[in-house]
Amino acid sequence: MTGRLETPFPEAWAASKAVLAVASPPLSTAEAAELMLRYYATAGKATRLTGERDDNFRIDGRDGARLVLKVAHHQEDRLVTNLHTSLLLYLAVTTPAIPTPRVLATKDGLSEHQLTNGHNAGRVARVTSYLYGRPLHSVSPSASLRREVGATLARLDQGLRHFTHGAADRILIWDLQWAHHLKELIPVIPDRNARQTLLRHVDSFATVVSPQLTTLRSQMIHNDFNSGNILIDPYRRVVSGILDFGDAVRAPLILDVAVAASYHITSDVDPTAAAIDLVVGYHQIEALLREELTIFFDLVLMRLIFRIVITEWRASLFPADRPYIVRNLVSTWAQFNSLQAVSHSVVVADLMRRCGVI
Repeated sequence: MTGRLETPFPEAWAASKAVLAVASPPLSTAEAAELMLRYYATAGKATRLTGERDDNFRIDGRDGARLVLKVAHHQEDRLVTNLHTSLLLYLAVTTPAIPTPRVLATKDGLSEHQLTNGHNAGRVARVTSYLYGRPLHSVSPSASLRREVGATLARLDQGLRHFTHGAADRILIWDLQWAHHLKELIPVIPDRNARQTLLRHVDSFATVVSPQLTTLRSQMIHNDFNSGNILIDPYRRVVSGILDFGDAVRAPLILDVAVAASYHITSDVDPTAAAIDLVVGYHQIEALLREELTIFFDLVLMRLIFRIVITEWRASLFPADRPYIVRNLVSTWAQFNSLQAVSHSVVVADLMRRCGVI
């Protein structure tokens, strides 16, 4: 698919929020199975998988094959959906050693299928291979495994370096480049002191860090390398799968590393030690620059703020689903409090030392 997104910012920002604020008409498991049979010639059972905005299903074929069906949110721009498909197709050709899902074509040889009937007309379906492994959060942690995760992300970013697409520069609510617009969601935070703390950090970030982002190297990034999107071979202790490119966007490269590291902040005496393991693994494959490392933990802290604010905002929109939506909120606040309590200069110095940047 060709073309370029040219939506003015206010409309694009509203559209980015809409895919998280409005639920699509649900696709049933029976409809998913019928879609697979009719357009992919695959008979089997459909089992619903969790997802932030799309309908996702595991397909267990009668022939023993296992696949994943994703039906995009009804308000997602058609070009954005194609961005994700094109990215997977690109990686499969240029860097086949990276364990990403492989796109399965329809009976007509198409990489996507647009639904045309009923309440889901206009939504786009994509089928990919099923990747095996255990989610990173379910595997016993170690410094070597964190370095392996960092190294894998570096190889992925190297594979994405020259990828281009008309939707690469889309406006995305999860993009740290738009941190100053997060202020409009902070009023949903119930505690007044917490709101003031978050606002203070967002204002400081917009003044000090955001201008620096415009000077850094940028490319397509995964932008959500969290422990649920990383599969581990528990026997070889290596990454066996990378999932969910739904937040992929062109952005400063260091954002990808900071987003990944934010999930490794702890409440230990040294809350950044585990996160730095991941950075070291990344740096061994793709050298990070001094100007990137200088603002690294500002980016990590802002990612934690994004997770807190967007989680509370979505919970306010879907109160019936609040227990599920906020299931990780307590731990995210703990990570935030741990990180903001440490000396910024000490953390940056330790990061530079571990990476050998003088």
